[in-house]
Amino acid sequence: FKFEPQTRKLFLYGQQFNVNLIPQSIRLLAEFIIGNDIKVLGSQISQFKRLKYLILPNAEALECSQSHCLFMIYAPKANILYSQCFRNCRSLRYLCISAKAKFYKQSCVDMSVKLLKIYEVDQDAFSSVIIQRAIVYQDSKIQADMPVDQLKAMKIQDETEDLLCRKLFGYVIWEPSIFYKATEEKLLKFGLHNRAFEHSIFHKENKRTILAENEVEYCAGTLTIHAQNLSEKHQNAINQLEGDIDEIVALNLKNAECLQFINFEFVERIRIPNVKNFQLYLPSVQTLELTSLKKIQKCQFNEFYLLKSVMLPNLECNLNENFNQCYNLQIVKIPKVPKIIKSFKLSYNLFYIEADALSSIQNSFLDQIARFSLFAPLLTIDAHLQQKLKIVLVQSKASDKTKLSPNFFIKRNRQLTLATTLHNLQTKYCIYLTNEKLQSILKGFDFEFGAE
Repeated sequence: FKFEPQTRKLFLYGQQFNVNLIPQSIRLLAEFIIGNDIKVLGSQISQFKRLKYLILPNAEALECSQSHCLFMIYAPKANILYSQCFRNCRSLRYLCISAKAKFYKQSCVDMSVKLLKIYEVDQDAFSSVIIQRAIVYQDSKIQADMPVDQLKAMKIQDETEDLLCRKLFGYVIWEPSIFYKATEEKLLKFGLHNRAFEHSIFHKENKRTILAENEVEYCAGTLTIHAQNLSEKHQNAINQLEGDIDEIVALNLKNAECLQFINFEFVERIRIPNVKNFQLYLPSVQTLELTSLKKIQKCQFNEFYLLKSVMLPNLECNLNENFNQCYNLQIVKIPKVPKIIKSFKLSYNLFYIEADALSSIQNSFLDQIARFSLFAPLLTIDAHLQQKLKIVLVQSKASDKTKLSPNFFIKRNRQLTLATTLHNLQTKYCIYLTNEKLQSILKGFDFEFGAE
């Protein structure tokens, strides 16, 4: 194998993969695994706690359960998906596998992906799965009926004559689901009252659409709300949109509760800086800035799986059981929070917290796999506890103009695990966002997924 510390890439050579040959320090740091010749990948991949991108062009069988940070899998030849193959992969959004893959019993559990092509399925293959786009081929083999509500799809393209997709959903289709390459007359023959369009599921409309008396507009995935509150008329207009909602911009909105009718499963960005009451579950949002929020409830910000940065500049209450299972969280700014209690558990990527008023930490920052930087001038903490929680106290704030990344933190705090090793390798530290490194691959997904 070869590891590039600057880009967090781990290259695997040969057809077999032995995790024991890779040092623990690298397992905890690698964000990319690229194995051109790997044929079979087992559950040992779960030992890479920070793994985000898995690129295996020739793999035929996979098992990636409990890979909490895994965001993308590129394995176009993988056609064997055994039981528990994708279990609790809560960050997974892009899954590129063979179009002829077979899903065995309980192969997909507790996951949400943007596209799934369904060819052959055993009974109970899916459990608590949400798909943005589901495609059922004309020759698909769906062996048995599925239980109701174990699989939901926002958009469906069923190319079979008898709408075999009904078996996947227990013959109860989710009401908001939209069908493609279909007509509403055909759906009515099978007792379905969903909306239908004759064009492809990959059709994209980029024109600007004005809704509800110019107070709501939609264009190319962005929903813009100018109103301070949403009426039933506004909500009905938004529900009639066909396009994906990737981003929500509502700068004047005062109450986030009026957005609860929207399915946020795949919403990646949201800008609602003036809301004073926040009760939304955002599993895919990456950045959150709420400047008017002063109080939050217990367990209000948990399981935001893709959240990378959060800024709550005016939050004045204690942080109690929040930001747990936010696997990708990196930057937190909470300058007015006095206490952190039972929070930040399983935050594998945490590296910088700014907490000017923080004076107490209780049962928090458990299961950290690397040290992180904490600016908290009022905090007094025992040296042993500081080491146990992997906290590195810093004396000054990070500049807002600095593009923060884990590499920046390594440069700033030499005590971080692997810092000495990287220095010996004469690695040039650089401010680098790993996502930029895979832009060309992600752009290729449209072609791989069959965009028309």
